[in-house]
Amino acid sequence: MSLPASQIPVSLFRQILVVPFAIRARREGKEVKSGEELVDSLCHILDRQQPPRLWHAVDDPLRHLPEDQSAAGVGLLDAYQEFVYFEPFVQRFLYARPADNGGRSPVRLYQRRDVAALDFAVPGDSDPESWPRYRLRVERVSLYLFDTGNALFAVEFAFDAALAQRANEADPAPRYRDAVTLADVLSIIESVRRSYPPFFEEKKGILSTRYPAGLTWLTDPEAPTAFDATAGHEATAYIGHVFNRRCSPMHPAWQELLRPVGGAGLPLEGYDCDGAVVLAQTGDDRAASFVSLAVPDPFTISRPDWVRLCFADTVGSHDDLPYSEDFLARFEGEHCYDRFWEPGKTAGDENGRQVKRPPSAWKNARYLICGYALTAVGKWDGEPKNEKNFNYFRDVVQGHLRRHYFQLFLISHFHKVALLTLSDRLSQALARQPEEAFANTVRVIQQDILRFTNRYWFEEISAQLQGQELFRLMRSHLRNREMYDQLSREVSETSAFLNNAEQRRVALGTERLNKIAYPGLIAAAVTGFFGMNFFEADTLRDQPLLWLVLAAALAVLVFLGVHTWFDRLQGRLQRVPGDRVWWGALAVLGVSALLLLI
Repeated sequence: MSLPASQIPVSLFRQILVVPFAIRARREGKEVKSGEELVDSLCHILDRQQPPRLWHAVDDPLRHLPEDQSAAGVGLLDAYQEFVYFEPFVQRFLYARPADNGGRSPVRLYQRRDVAALDFAVPGDSDPESWPRYRLRVERVSLYLFDTGNALFAVEFAFDAALAQRANEADPAPRYRDAVTLADVLSIIESVRRSYPPFFEEKKGILSTRYPAGLTWLTDPEAPTAFDATAGHEATAYIGHVFNRRCSPMHPAWQELLRPVGGAGLPLEGYDCDGAVVLAQTGDDRAASFVSLAVPDPFTISRPDWVRLCFADTVGSHDDLPYSEDFLARFEGEHCYDRFWEPGKTAGDENGRQVKRPPSAWKNARYLICGYALTAVGKWDGEPKNEKNFNYFRDVVQGHLRRHYFQLFLISHFHKVALLTLSDRLSQALARQPEEAFANTVRVIQQDILRFTNRYWFEEISAQLQGQELFRLMRSHLRNREMYDQLSREVSETSAFLNNAEQRRVALGTERLNKIAYPGLIAAAVTGFFGMNFFEADTLRDQPLLWLVLAAALAVLVFLGVHTWFDRLQGRLQRVPGDRVWWGALAVLGVSALLLLI
């Protein structure tokens, strides 16, 4: 029996947001930068930060989680399992160290280690002081850089009841939620993934939006914060940014996370900064969302709430679908990965009677997939971990989700943003004039596309069936294959255009040479007819005007003949079979030799 989302307690909630960026040159010079050069410029900025130094390069990408960076021996067992999960070419892509790869890695990783908590409230229809407040534990803040000229920013946070309780003890006024329900989680998922407000509407004199209120990143997880429901929601600032800068805005809290005030950070497009490159947001206001969720009994979640979890929608009635029945007719087949999901169902027994079968005792994990979100839901009643209380989802699956499946999620979204960025760079190159600059720009972009195809593009990622199937579903919903085929067509058409332009340039050059050769041909004809000593001949001295007129007439005759009959003769010769041309040439040579002998 299904229950309303507000009556389903949540034992585990973790969300990883992935924000895609394109790395762009601040000022386009005469020479276009490749993706490698753009990444090198950004790394140069990060490696030379002025104190306080907040972004740190991770030398070993296999230690991408904070708990791995100081671990050794069996403490790295989970990292070992993550590495061997993938095919060798994926291992080289994800985990190659600069020292093992000629000083460069296919993926370069930077992290902030000072952010400990996230504080916010979810807006509602009531008074702002009564909006539900949350304090979540931040577990990683990472920046992945790729040689295609792209960056993926990932931030992971999780609900921690103990943290909320300690924060309430330090400052009881906010009253952070120390227990959450599925309804709370749906509201958090829908609101926190936005990097800027998508719209504004006035409610009780306050400009309201779906963006969380009072969003604050904390270095001290128990520090009190001053709550302001309107902070960062000044609509005029966002409107002015769009009209003046012509690029997407960013909420001040996200600006502070990426480019903190008082310390060097990431250069963002549309905001005053130094450096050769900037990070430009791609997509819309919603970051890609990867959620791990455990409840005591996932079989009590209603179908409408499964749909909301899949599409990262806000809370609603548990018996009312958020979309039409026809639209959701293929929901389970297209968006649910149910290899380990078996709810109770009615079936016929040996005597033909309908019998209600109970849900499976261990097939209770379900994966929900759409283009921008991956949500894993499993069973865990919230009991503390001990030797006698093993829970598969809590003790095994959630660790894999943070490692193996996060990498699947990261790669699929990297493929999407890389394809979009390369296609955009190719289309922008059309605006470059003159033609030579356009050809040079396209050549650089084609090198980046070739590098992407041979280094980063792969359709098989793991020998494990579940990894293969999940990766295939993610790529399908993101339409990566279609975008790759479209980019290939764009490259082919651009190459054909450049080849035609080159052939046209060569043809024009040949035509110019032919025109230049006309005077030489005329001089050769005149001197061949009259002899090389024509101008020294006595007859020229006796009757110069007559002979000069004859020479000029011959020159004009040769010029008109070449100009009039050359194209026609060339066309006729092209219609003659090649073997006949050779036999004709040999016949002319033979006749000439015979005349010389006679």
